Amino acid sequence: MKKTHLLSIVSIFICLFGCAKLEPMLSISDTLKLYLSALKQQDSKMMSAYMEQAKTYDFTIEQAEAEKIGIDKQIVKQFYQHIFDFSFTLDPEKLNEDGAEISAYIKTYHISPLLEDAVNKHKDEFEQINGEDISEEEKNEKIANILIQSFENAKKDRDFVFVFHLKIENREWKILQEDEDAFIKQLFSMQE
Repeated sequence: MKKTHLLSIVSIFICLFGCAKLEPMLSISDTLKLYLSALKQQDSKMMSAYMEQAKTYDFTIEQAEAEKIGIDKQIVKQFYQHIFDFSFTLDPEKLNEDGAEISAYIKTYHISPLLEDAVNKHKDEFEQINGEDISEEEKNEKIANILIQSFENAKKDRDFVFVFHLKIENREWKILQEDEDAFIKQLFSMQE
């Protein structure tokens, strides 16, 4: 009787502690939502957590890089915030023999026409800025601020659908690397 009682207690502990170690896996939709939200924030570290190869684009802006193009680091960050400003909705996920797929409906800017329109609209102003007796950095900053303002006044009128593919690794859904590459390319496509 004591042996049976002891085995019952051990079985209960094994079940309780063994089951507690298995954390629930994020859903496919939640994984993609977190990845896209991290992309919008240019949080490369967080993005990599949802990637198949745990590597992703590095969106870190170093002061030295900003200085190379003659613009303050904060202005570059501000510009990137607009470039990465998109909204999304997701279809229900679909499981298949290789993993899963989910369609994301993206709404963003027509980047190329928006920038082209801004340059044409402010051509005289840009020429005036370039003629001013100020440093190149100050000129670039003024021009960048005009382009940033163009994004703030623009509508997100470009829509596209992208199908993400995911697979399970260690009880977690991971986005395939080639999908990230293709999505980034489509997001920033200059061809309209």
